[in-house]
Amino acid sequence: QSPAAHLLLLQAIARESPQLTKGSTMPAGFVKKERYTSIPVFYGTDRMRLQNRGASPSYGRERGKLAFGFAEVSIPDDHRMGEVERPRWWKLQFREDPEKHVVVETVEDLPVSEFESRAMVTLGSSEKKEVLLFVHGYNVDFDEAVSRTAQIAYDLQFEGLAALYSWPSEGSTSK
Repeated sequence: QSPAAHLLLLQAIARESPQLTKGSTMPAGFVKKERYTSIPVFYGTDRMRLQNRGASPSYGRERGKLAFGFAEVSIPDDHRMGEVERPRWWKLQFREDPEKHVVVETVEDLPVSEFESRAMVTLGSSEKKEVLLFVHGYNVDFDEAVSRTAQIAYDLQFEGLAALYSWPSEGSTSK
């Protein structure tokens, strides 16, 4: 992630959208909670599915079968544009809190037919019939990619369907 590119993106958004206020429009299918907003992200991935670590599926860095699914990500009400808020040990934050952090709340694998159906229903509920497709870079793991997709859709006040293609990536710059 290049700080210079990030700054240029934020400046371009501010220049092009000065009349927009934070949270005035939301991605299709969002759910407003008491102190955060839950943003839906539809995903396709050919990462290898890891053994279940609880109820939600998880994906690693190796190539696997193509899978589709749906995730929900919390964006706190005091979110700062361009940030993916995480717990910080120096703030004595040791657990994710959807009211303070960007949190992948749920991840659900879906059969292709159900994926298509849910995506069409979600897109149909939006005034703008558009899809934002995010494809991450080389040092990003699956959860980071899902979080970043939701954050970008929220920050851009994108009104259509937020989607992600997550390809097998090391998730780090070293091996």
